Parts: sequence; structure tokens; C-alpha cells
Amino acid sequence: MAVVAISSVTREASVFVKTIDSNIFKIVTGDDILKNLPLTVKEIAEEHNFMQYIEKIIISDGPGYFTALRIGESLAKGLLAGDDISKLVRVNSLEVLASMSTAHDRVITVLKARRNVYHAAVFSRINESRMERETDDMFLSEAELEKWRTITGVGEGLDYLEKEWKIKDRAIINPDALSMYNFYFGRTCG
Repeated sequence: MAVVAISSVTREASVFVKTIDSNIFKIVTGDDILKNLPLTVKEIAEEHNFMQYIEKIIISDGPGYFTALRIGESLAKGLLAGDDISKLVRVNSLEVLASMSTAHDRVITVLKARRNVYHAAVFSRINESRMERETDDMFLSEAELEKWRTITGVGEGLDYLEKEWKIKDRAIINPDALSMYNFYFGRTCG
């Protein structure tokens, strides 16, 4: 049994592999994720020999950097070449960020789309381990984000704003592969 999660939503990619006897988490470093992400997966596969045991591969269906998302999806489909494509499952990046934010009563998750445009969604905590969606995914300019500045912001999109976001959780930046795995199996958001 092996479950693989691949996060390529932002400029920082990561891979998480859970097998019967190990949990492997690696952040993919370097500027070239097109090259480094597959090499990282190959390195983990050679060391832990899990390829023939893959039961599920978790990737993001967005929102996020379009090219990076395509790289992650292509890699996942390549890992499943000749296998059952239904093993590929997708999660929402903004929901994963919200699931990482259960310490806050209310958050806006923000990911950069392109210059001065952001993907965002608002979530509220309904208990100590679950967030509930208040809005659909939004596509907003920095000016349109203004109305949400009174709540806690999370996500790498905050790093690109011209005006500093006053209430933010700097520990929650990227919907990483481990958080995608935990979200998929725990569904702490919705």
C-alpha cells in the first residue's frame, strides 16, 4: 500500500509518500520545479520501492500557478502510466490551506494568480478541527481583497500584495503535500 501526494500549487513544491512502514515528506527546492519535482519522486521511489503499491495519488485541482499545476498532474499521470487512472484524486488548494488554519476562527486563503490578481476563499471554524466554507473560490484584485482585511490571511499570495496584510499567519503559506494528504483523508474543511 502506498499513497502519494504531490503539491505543485505554488513555487514551492513538495511530495509526501505514505507506505505501510514509512512516511516520507520532501520539499522540492530549486528554481526549476519542472526538473526537480520528478527527480525528487524518483529519488524517493528508488529508496523506498513503492511504485507497484500505489493505491492513490493526491494532487491539487487548483487554484494555483497554472504551469506548476500541470507539471504536478503530468507527473502523477506518468506515475500511473499503464495503471488505473481512477487512483488519481484532486483536492482544492484553498480548502487545504483552510484545513491548515483551524487555530483561527475565520480566515481568508490567498494564492497568487498573476500580477495583482489573486485566488481567494473565506472559511470559518465550526469546531477545533474543522473549517467551513463561507464563499466560493474568488478571483480578486488587491483592491477587491480590501474588504477582507479584518480577518486572518493565510497563503503565499499575501507575500505579493503591495499593502502589508496586518493579521496573517506566516506559518501557513503553501498547501504542501503532507497537508493535502491529511485533508484528503480527514476532510477538515468543506
